[in-house]
Amino acid sequence: MPNHLTLPEQQALVAQWRASGLTMFQFAKQHGVSLTNLHRWQARETKLTFARVELVNPPPKPALVVELAHTGHRVYVPPGFDAAELRRLMEALC
Repeated sequence: MPNHLTLPEQQALVAQWRASGLTMFQFAKQHGVSLTNLHRWQARETKLTFARVELVNPPPKPALVVELAHTGHRVYVPPGFDAAELRRLMEALC
């Protein structure tokens, strides 16, 4: 598949990748598209939204703590958090 796709084709591939559960690298390789282009198309589709944050004292015990090495920020992941959502969150933050 060529990397010169129409905007609707690019959007469709990004949607397929998000639903696939594959890493961006795996998906790009399987579909014969450039990893750089897939990343660029995904970034264009990503819109920043802000979630409501509720501070709880004491906070619930997380199932997983992810520390971002480049910023030092920590993401506390509660038990049962959707794995696909976590993957998208980590890709957006990194």
